[in-house]
Amino acid sequence: MDFFRIEELVDKFTFEKLGANAIWMLNSNAVANLIKLRKAIGKPITVNNYHLGGNLSNRGYRSIYSTTGAKFSQHRVGNGFDINVKGMEVSEVNEFIFDNYASFGITTIESIKYAPTWTHIDFRTTNQKELKIVKP
Repeated sequence: MDFFRIEELVDKFTFEKLGANAIWMLNSNAVANLIKLRKAIGKPITVNNYHLGGNLSNRGYRSIYSTTGAKFSQHRVGNGFDINVKGMEVSEVNEFIFDNYASFGITTIESIKYAPTWTHIDFRTTNQKELKIVKP
């Protein structure tokens, strides 16, 4: 997979149980569009970094055993990612997404008020043309 390793996109528990097969838990459309976003931004995107000794581990797919986030979160169906982009402030990432969301199939972003240090994006079906802004 271009730009990302499976460990970056799933929680530690899932990767330890499934290894490379953890890709089964991800929405392939969401992953393809995350890669498309990465190419367009031209800078590294961080989702999880636990595999590198970091503390980020629940920002992509979250297993049913995770206590992080809402029970019906898009993370639990492999459809949501919390991201940071190297060299960009969260406000800059959000602005880029607001300007280009349709190009990447992004349907939802979390309000910066509730996610001031990361950008939450997801690819849920919303049946609307405009970008949905969520407040958890």
